[in-house]
Amino acid sequence: MEELEEALNNSPADKTPGPDGFSMGSMKMLWPLIKDELLDCMIKFQTSGTLPGGMNSSFICLIPKCVSPKHVQEYRPISLINSSMKLLSKMLASRLSKVIGNIVSEEQTGFIKGRLITDGILMIGEIINSIKSKQSEGLIFKIDFEKAFDSVDWSFLFHLLEKLNFSYDWIRWIKVILKSSKTSILVNGSPTREFSQERGLRQGDPLSPLLFDLVAQVLSCMIKKAEQLGIIDGVKISNSSEVITHLQYADDTVIFIRNSMKSVMGIKSILQGFQLLTGLKINFDKSQLYGIGQDKDLVGNWARILGCAVGGDSFIYLGMEVLKSSSSVRYWDPLIGKVKKKLANWKGKSISMAGRAVLLKAAIDSLPTYWMSLHKIPRTVIKDIDRIRRKFLWSYTKSNGEVSNKMHSLAWENVCRPKEEGGLGLKLLEEKNASMLFKWWHRCFTERSKLWNKMLKNKYGTHVWVDPGLVDKNKNMSATFRNICRIGEGSSNNRLNARMLVWRVYNGEKALFWEDSWTGSSPLKVTYSRLYALSSHKWTNIKRMVDLWKGGELNGECAWQRRLRAWEEEVWAEIENILKNVKLSSQEDQLIWSNTGKAYKVGDGYKALITSRGADIIWNNIWKIKAPHKVRLLLWKIEHGILPVKVFLKNRLHASNFNVLCGWCGKYEESLQHLMKECELANWVWVEIAVWWDIPLSRFNSATFSLRNIFSIIDDLILNKAWKSVVAASLWYIWISRNNKVFNLSTIDKNSLINNVKMRVYSWLLSSGLIENDHWREWKHIPRSVIQQSWLRKREKLWEVCKKKYEIIFLVDGAFLQGPKAGKGGCIKDRDGNILFIFFGPSNALNSFEAEWDAAIFMIKSVLEHKQKWNKICLCTDSIKVIKKLKRIKRSQLWCELGLPDILGVALDNFEFIHLGRELNLEADGLAKAGMQKAQMIKGWL
Repeated sequence: MEELEEALNNSPADKTPGPDGFSMGSMKMLWPLIKDELLDCMIKFQTSGTLPGGMNSSFICLIPKCVSPKHVQEYRPISLINSSMKLLSKMLASRLSKVIGNIVSEEQTGFIKGRLITDGILMIGEIINSIKSKQSEGLIFKIDFEKAFDSVDWSFLFHLLEKLNFSYDWIRWIKVILKSSKTSILVNGSPTREFSQERGLRQGDPLSPLLFDLVAQVLSCMIKKAEQLGIIDGVKISNSSEVITHLQYADDTVIFIRNSMKSVMGIKSILQGFQLLTGLKINFDKSQLYGIGQDKDLVGNWARILGCAVGGDSFIYLGMEVLKSSSSVRYWDPLIGKVKKKLANWKGKSISMAGRAVLLKAAIDSLPTYWMSLHKIPRTVIKDIDRIRRKFLWSYTKSNGEVSNKMHSLAWENVCRPKEEGGLGLKLLEEKNASMLFKWWHRCFTERSKLWNKMLKNKYGTHVWVDPGLVDKNKNMSATFRNICRIGEGSSNNRLNARMLVWRVYNGEKALFWEDSWTGSSPLKVTYSRLYALSSHKWTNIKRMVDLWKGGELNGECAWQRRLRAWEEEVWAEIENILKNVKLSSQEDQLIWSNTGKAYKVGDGYKALITSRGADIIWNNIWKIKAPHKVRLLLWKIEHGILPVKVFLKNRLHASNFNVLCGWCGKYEESLQHLMKECELANWVWVEIAVWWDIPLSRFNSATFSLRNIFSIIDDLILNKAWKSVVAASLWYIWISRNNKVFNLSTIDKNSLINNVKMRVYSWLLSSGLIENDHWREWKHIPRSVIQQSWLRKREKLWEVCKKKYEIIFLVDGAFLQGPKAGKGGCIKDRDGNILFIFFGPSNALNSFEAEWDAAIFMIKSVLEHKQKWNKICLCTDSIKVIKKLKRIKRSQLWCELGLPDILGVALDNFEFIHLGRELNLEADGLAKAGMQKAQMIKGWL
């Protein structure tokens, strides 16, 4: 059942369903009703190898490969498989993915865990660089398979599985899945009559890419064997004896051979034999041969022998142009074209600024990600893309479809700040690019056994594995890797460098004793440089060094290039003390980002590169308001002071004759202060709101208009969320009313305005769950009571559920303020609501998540140390991130992440983790805030 549920949880909910009409979202919704029957079906398949009729049916949907397809070849067939069948395939694919990395050679980077699509692009770039710099010579043969997935011969696949020693059951399962499949083609949305397939792998089946990798591995083995027998000669990488013959990403195959008749004839024979074996057909007409720096006539002769075309100046491999320098601005024309094309799809559509901001973040900002993960974008290109982004954000579309530019009211660097710092959360491309390239440094340290990494190390030296910034950046270096190595250069104090990556040692098998940083910010080879120079055990991992030390082998003369002198013996004693304190475990070593203590993520590097102004609570208040995004964006403009009132427009346009009288009252200058507070319209609205919410008018009498002041008029935690929505709706309708009068010469009845505010806020709070349905009448007159009663009912329902299901309830929370100042707190209650345990005190957290996490861990450890035996325990917190992390740890049983030994971690099997709204976690919230004021932890069992 766990395997089945994992497959379901890892499936996107919104993918197109198969003939059964059930999407994965429907399966998840109906899971409690169907899981037992589906599990029985899976068990029957496992034991008897049979499937229910109709389960293995699918639709073939033809997806166009180009804009205006005219031929069948210009469509890609995608199979729409039943959701139940897809779950079965996902389970088998999950099992196969755990071992396929040991079967398929490293030249294949497609669909295998731990291998990335960019690995192949990096390697082909390095090979081409070696050929171009005259350090190697050779031909590049780019193969095009014709309908690769659809052509696989089943009998060959079954024979291959036998030769690879797959079990009888596994082969039987694959046979049943392939042979029992029934397919019909969707023509204008209607399916044809079903037919059976006799060859091929269904595109859209989770198992198909892995099975194809096994078939493609045969070609890899044939090429390697031919190179060993001297039938072909591969290409040597500069400064290395290693030979590269090919690279693969599923069916995207590139072959590298020497410029000789022997190699050309040899590779043709290999490919012909591979076709006969597997059923795959190579389209030689579309395949291309490239000879870098070779005689064109000679390359033409080789191409005629192969029956292929001679390639041009470059070719596309895995979506990127190869043979051209990424430093050239022209190289990036396709990316800029994609950005413009994406925007063109929305041209003529009326999209608010709030919608444009969302589209920029979700769509446009994601387009360059693939490119930026490997290449450094020239600043000229960044400026071009930013110009497009700015124009799209601040423009608007007229009724006739014409796009008109508006004033860019805020500096772009401020727009691109994190939301909690007053920005819109868009990314600065140069900093994002650098943080993505720095990921290669992390991978160079942690993936030293990978083919691409060994290629770089052989080509550029051992610095690649410990500090790419120290690699000699000579003229023969590829532009791609040169830019990766230069990430650490620059004058900024926040630049990325190797010192930011430190090893956390567990089993000691990955981290190198001398060369890696693991005892501090510098490696031992720097701290003890003299002994490192004498050591005979350079490039040895920590586990091996500990074993040698325990066996007494590091004290003999064999461990050093000469006998140690007296002062060197004293230094060696310090190192022995380090070895003595190493405690090895079964967990794999982890390379951590020193700022977070966790594995490096692109976001960590980005934060290090931007100058943080610190989070401001006003921005969090704005973005968390229960209101549409366009309303929150209005508040964002108000807080920045960039709302286009007339005084603001006059100052920005430097127009001396600009009419600045208020668009509503026409009596005073239309400043933000006047329009939102002093104007007769605003004054009337706030008076009505004060009466509606039973607030003394004196609370609105602050000298200046400020969102902070208005938000804090009601400080009750339960009421404050709703109050912020009321403020947002009031400001929105003041602004809308002013605009209607200015642009449409229409006025709104004041009573209608306030009714609109009440109705709008009611709908917002209803959709967010803060209030319950059927309370509209009360809401119009006593909103405080409606909110408080809804809160009480939610609280009562929660406790009723907890009483029935759990023996004990833990409530925890964390509090954080800039400074930093943090606290944690929580309590334990029994079914009757009696408090059994309480704690509150300071936390060393650097952000709100760490404070929440600190509180949860403290509670768990306190309970386990108390050794109280409870059977059903519920831990509640208002942090979704904490809940997700705790569930993941429990599911994977990685108790070390909680700082718990396995024997204690097993006790967490009795725990369940539930997310509460902050308003339902008031006790823990109050304790956490009190904890910020304490110098030490206060706790006790009652």
